[in-house]
Amino acid sequence: MRLSDLLPQTGIRSNHSPEAITVCGVSDHTGRLEKGMLFIAKQGRRTNAVELLQEMEEKGAAAILLAEGAVLPRETDVPCFYASDLPEAEAEIWERYYGNPASKLRIFGVTGTNGKTGTAEFLAHILNESGIPTAYIGTLGTCFKGETLSAESDTMTTPIPSTLYRHLRWLLDRGAVAVVMEVSSHAASQGRVRRLCFESLLFTNLTEDHLDYHKTMEAYYLAKRSLFRQARLAIVNRDDDYGERLLSELSIEKRSVAVIEDADYTIRDLHENGYESTHYTCVSSFGELSVSYPFFGAFQVYNTLLAIAAALCAGVCPEQVRRALLTLNAPKGRLEVLPTPKGFTVIVDYAHTPDAFEAAIKTVKRRARGRLFVLFGAGGEREQEKRPKMGRIAVALSDHAFITEDNPRSEDPSKIIDDILSGIETKGSYTVIPDRKQAIERALNTLKAGDTLLLLGKGHEEYIIRGEEKLPFSERQIVHDYLKKKVEG
Repeated sequence: MRLSDLLPQTGIRSNHSPEAITVCGVSDHTGRLEKGMLFIAKQGRRTNAVELLQEMEEKGAAAILLAEGAVLPRETDVPCFYASDLPEAEAEIWERYYGNPASKLRIFGVTGTNGKTGTAEFLAHILNESGIPTAYIGTLGTCFKGETLSAESDTMTTPIPSTLYRHLRWLLDRGAVAVVMEVSSHAASQGRVRRLCFESLLFTNLTEDHLDYHKTMEAYYLAKRSLFRQARLAIVNRDDDYGERLLSELSIEKRSVAVIEDADYTIRDLHENGYESTHYTCVSSFGELSVSYPFFGAFQVYNTLLAIAAALCAGVCPEQVRRALLTLNAPKGRLEVLPTPKGFTVIVDYAHTPDAFEAAIKTVKRRARGRLFVLFGAGGEREQEKRPKMGRIAVALSDHAFITEDNPRSEDPSKIIDDILSGIETKGSYTVIPDRKQAIERALNTLKAGDTLLLLGKGHEEYIIRGEEKLPFSERQIVHDYLKKKVEG
């Protein structure tokens, strides 16, 4: 194909004619670069410009796309093109390369600090059960009809454009009609989804997170708000302070959901049956809808309510919504109750912010028959300000806390633990065990009949990041193997 078939019509500067250049593909990573490809050169933390240029030349790149103002370390014979808005240009290139699959799909987005995965999975389930073949894209991968595609970097909530458009093409070719995707603030700031149009965009909440990246809560909020320029309909949690602000600032069509405040979609007669099920009545302009689903969690009420509102606005009839909720599954690693043979309860949850810690611990505490133990750490190379807050919350709300590691990355784990400890009052009951596997086994050994152990932070993750290494690490397997050994011993 000609390079002119891929490049945007405006915002590109070069001394070369794109009509005269033929490319066989596109790459944004030198590891996947092949002879004759267009290479999109983006600034990275570990990029060595001299080595990068040499590798592009050696591999035979047909052309290079750079940000306006980028300076190469030396002259090159490879034709260079400069984009005034590189994220916008990159998204358009991948969109064109894969045949604009997004234009042929109904796309729903979910954004917010907590609850994105659950809300997105719930909406996808309702749409699928209602006869609309729907895929999910987010923290758990790209999922459709029992198949899962992993991104090159599967730690991202929202894939980078090269992965996103490849996955959208894959989904369209396999019969998907709709896609529900989690949309992160990083994706908004980096322009990953800038070319998408959302049929509806759901806002869950906004609490302290990612301040290592955004620096302030205001910048974090504005990144989220910017996404709604691409939405036809906003569905917003009004009980959240930032949600209330968002509703007042948006000029597009919008609907509100709430459990406490008045809203377009609200609830009454909430009843939870231990860890087993939740029931409530959804009240809206569609009438009263009896809601039942087979898992627990106060925050899941918001997540299901948002999904219900989006499904009804998308044209699904209330009875189809009601039936679909009966077969809903809790997302992996979100207040997931693990099987145990010993008379106590072990729960895994992905909570990794102060607000999510408090919500998860309080939710479990209301149901715990005996003592409540909490095990947690804090991620390395992420905002330090939340560490003492999480420590204070976990120790104050539990009978005993085990403080350990959680993806320390290249940061000293002992320094992370010290940050956590700085927020804990001296009267708190806790034990520090830096190795997470050892901490889990010690905690399991402490449990008696009726006790509950809540493992916070890892959730669905089946790995732990130490330094630059991403090592296999499954809390489910650790719990299973330890309990099996105890039973057999």
